[in-house]
Amino acid sequence: MSDNILEQELKKAGSPELRPTRIGREDEGFREGMILVTTLIIMMVITIIGAGVLFTSRVELTTTNTYRQNFSAFNYADAFAHLGIRAADAIASGTKEDVMDHLKYKLSDLFDIEVTDKIDDLNADESSSRFSVKNRYLNLGNNSSTLQPDLIIKDKVSRKVIGAIMISHDLVKAASGGFQVGSSMAIADKANTGVGNVSLQYYVITASGRDPNATGVETFFSKDDELGFSGPQSFITVLYSVVKGG
Repeated sequence: MSDNILEQELKKAGSPELRPTRIGREDEGFREGMILVTTLIIMMVITIIGAGVLFTSRVELTTTNTYRQNFSAFNYADAFAHLGIRAADAIASGTKEDVMDHLKYKLSDLFDIEVTDKIDDLNADESSSRFSVKNRYLNLGNNSSTLQPDLIIKDKVSRKVIGAIMISHDLVKAASGGFQVGSSMAIADKANTGVGNVSLQYYVITASGRDPNATGVETFFSKDDELGFSGPQSFITVLYSVVKGG
């Protein structure tokens, strides 16, 4: 009787030979589950690190591109300031056609330079547009029928506007109490033994420059949208005097 009872108990508990096999399978499944979880965690960490590296790279590329465009815009503005000086030399005693001939002699292969009609009235123009700093910049950044710069420079290849030049008068107070149009009092011409005199014509030249590869509107001020994005631009202002014979 006792042997039968023992056999029944063993059957209820299962065969002793099968117990290690069942436990081994449970341990193997647990290890596989842990490996899967660990792999998923590692993959998630790698994804986060990769996303961080990608974001940092994009920020660095954007910063580098912006720096390059700013540097290019400054170089163009500096070059156009020299064009403005050439234009002032020509217009001091000349006309619009003289300015065009003076600028396009060696620059026609590099830029397309448009000289607007308003430059013809520069020396006689006593309006606020030639004295006001605000109006100088408003004219510089526009290209409408009423507001436009004296010179507009376009890239030869892309035909984009990459710069503009505005020439204004310096504020010189005359003896009468009013303001002379950009000229000083006559001074003796010492190189001519004191016979005759010369005068100085003062101009304020402001030039803007932008990278030809920059996106956005071509001028920094839009008549229809005052917040139009034009990309990096540089502005250079110089005070220049032209010696004129009396």
